[in-house]
Amino acid sequence: MFQAVNEYSRDDLWKKIDKEFPEGQLVCEMPSNIAIVKYWGKRDIQLPQNPSLSFTLSEAKTKTAISWQITKNPGDGGIGVDLLYENKKNIQFEERLRTYFSSIRELCPFIDLVDFKIATENTFPHSAGIASSASGFASIAVALMSLFKKFTGIQLSDTEFYEQASRLARLGSGSASRSVFSSFAFWGRHKAMNIGSDEYAMPIDDVDPVFSTMRDAILIVDSSPKEISSSKGHRLMQEHPFAQVRYDQAGKNFEQLYRTLQNGDLESFIQICESEAMTLHALMATASPSYTLMRPNTLEIISRIKSFRKHSGHPVCFTMDAGPNVHLLFPEAVEHEVIGFIESELVPFLENGQWINDRVGSGSREFLSYA
Repeated sequence: MFQAVNEYSRDDLWKKIDKEFPEGQLVCEMPSNIAIVKYWGKRDIQLPQNPSLSFTLSEAKTKTAISWQITKNPGDGGIGVDLLYENKKNIQFEERLRTYFSSIRELCPFIDLVDFKIATENTFPHSAGIASSASGFASIAVALMSLFKKFTGIQLSDTEFYEQASRLARLGSGSASRSVFSSFAFWGRHKAMNIGSDEYAMPIDDVDPVFSTMRDAILIVDSSPKEISSSKGHRLMQEHPFAQVRYDQAGKNFEQLYRTLQNGDLESFIQICESEAMTLHALMATASPSYTLMRPNTLEIISRIKSFRKHSGHPVCFTMDAGPNVHLLFPEAVEHEVIGFIESELVPFLENGQWINDRVGSGSREFLSYA
């Protein structure tokens, strides 16, 4: 469908935009996601070494306002991007975004025909292991797909729109490919199950209600930017001694979890969820050079979650992304008891007592508007 814009020459497309949409603004809010089966290690251009599976959140999200204005020099091939992050200039983010825009020029042929001013902000700390790049690039990708439709006049079904948005998001951040979908989604080809694609994520629709109403208390142990980025962590997997064993493990966990989501087996979910979290951080500890993103309070919280589960009988569990913060997952039915546990036992171990009361989200369809 991207190829359909070939009916326009670049000059014709520039003239169409100049005449019909010379300037405007699009606001898009997109949520982060939390992976249960983790993606860690990539190949080629943002392709995963193993399939991953996550659910989209509701409260942890990025709001992105994209203003555009037709460029006066459509033939110079430059990328016009001006970025503000939380009302401040951020050169590092701006350069990353400019590189990203350059990489998707063929997929979005208008990308250098307009100049962009982008203002973005999060409801949660960035670069702290809560997948801020997922919500950030998902919001940009969905906005760009909306502009694609607007500028070219090409009509897309919802399936086509979100598939292509996921493809665009993936090129900015692998985990962002999953954030464009509501509820549960997976990314990566699973050969044994004959499902999925490495190019874009796909939604999972047949999920048992116990999981579709899952709660996620995001416990902020440390909001500081992590010292080792996820991009570097992925690169370290290239020479990791346990890489292939990990990819095989992830494939097996994915297959088991996919079935677990359908049959509502909370015990199986808990086992996979916690195993994946600890495996991710074990891979960091055994990389070369090795590194550790967990903090002492991370380990204390994990210990207390396990103890609470044992003594209360409630089906709670933890997971983590590449950072020190802990996601406490639990069914809606035990929300009251778990919130009491957090407030009485876990708050002292959190940075400024901070935590986010989150849940499985509803995706991008609610968060798109023109201004």
